Amino acid sequence: PAPDPAPVAPVAPGPEYATREELEDIAGKLRQMSRIQLQMMSQLSQLLALQTTATADRLNGRVAK
Repeated sequence: PAPDPAPVAPVAPGPEYATREELEDIAGKLRQMSRIQLQMMSQLSQLLALQTTATADRLNGRVAK
């Protein structure tokens, strides 16, 4: 009997390219996410400043108003 043929590796599909519209959509989403991240970092900074002040006040025996 003839030997079984060797298995053939699947052929990888060719590269897929994004359209200009898709790239512009992605760029817009990235800009939006960057704005949101900046807002969140600003809010976090403000919260940490308030927490630091409150902690310092407690350590110094002051009562928060």
